[in-house]
Amino acid sequence: SGAEALIALEGCRPDLALLDYAMPGMHGADLARAALEMQPDLPIVFATGYAESEQLDAALGSGAPVLRKPFSVAELADAVSRHALQRA
Repeated sequence: SGAEALIALEGCRPDLALLDYAMPGMHGADLARAALEMQPDLPIVFATGYAESEQLDAALGSGAPVLRKPFSVAELADAVSRHALQRA
């Protein structure tokens, strides 16, 4: 859940957060905003199985990469490596 993820973020500094858009309690965009308040430089990649592009863009507005489910390991690796290159 989003609340559990925020608690976990208090004790660590992950290299990247892979967030689902639809989660119990809060959706991924809300979690991303809260996580970025805690760790402003945290890279985020979103995954979604059903959100419409317009809804997702309006909710996220962050420019974070979005993986559409189902996605392959290669697509995930590409999103992670692109994010790593942007930070380098």
